[in-house]
Amino acid sequence: MIEGQLMSRPGRPRKSAGREPSGRLKHSGPSAREREITAVAASQPHRRAFEKPTDPLTGYALGRLLLVEGQSEGEGITPRQHDAGLKFVSLYTRNARLRGWPNPNLKSPGNLMVAAGLDVAPEPDDDTIASLRREWQEAYRAILDAEKDFGPLFEAVKRVCIEDRDPDVGGMRFTQIGALRIALNALAHLWRG
Repeated sequence: MIEGQLMSRPGRPRKSAGREPSGRLKHSGPSAREREITAVAASQPHRRAFEKPTDPLTGYALGRLLLVEGQSEGEGITPRQHDAGLKFVSLYTRNARLRGWPNPNLKSPGNLMVAAGLDVAPEPDDDTIASLRREWQEAYRAILDAEKDFGPLFEAVKRVCIEDRDPDVGGMRFTQIGALRIALNALAHLWRG
C-alpha cells in the first residue's frame, strides 16, 4: 500500500454521523414511528383523563386506580394495594397455566390460535406445583375470609385484576372499589413481610 493512500472498503459507504461506542449510529430522539405509536396510545379513551396519558400505569385497570388515588381521595387504591394486586395477578396467571384455566383477558381471537400451540416450557416439578397450589389456596382463602365480614369481594378482584376491566361506572363503582380495597388489603396483609 502506498503511504497516505486509503484502502477503500467493500460495501456501502459509511454515513458520516455520530456513533455509539458499539459503532451504531446515534439517534437524536424518537423516530416518527415511535412518536406515532405514542400518540395513538395517548389518545385511547382510558388514558385521556390522566395528566400523563403515556404513563405505563394508565395501560391497565389496577394502574389507573393507583393514579386516581393521587388525584381524588377515595376513588383509587394505595401503592401497597397495587403491589398486592400485581402479585395476585401473577399468582393467578401461573396457577391458570398449571391447571389449564382459560385466560379471561384475551384481547383478540388471534390469541386463541397462538395459545393452542404446543407449550415448549418444561413441566414444573412436584414441589413447584405443590408450592403454587398452596400459595393460591392461601390467597383465595384470605379473600374468602374477608368476605365473611364484608360480603362478596372476589368478583371485584376478578373484574379489575384478572379481567383488567375498570370498576363499573355509576352507582356500583364505589361499592366495587371498596370491595377491591378490602380484598387487596387482605392479600397485602397475607404477604406482608
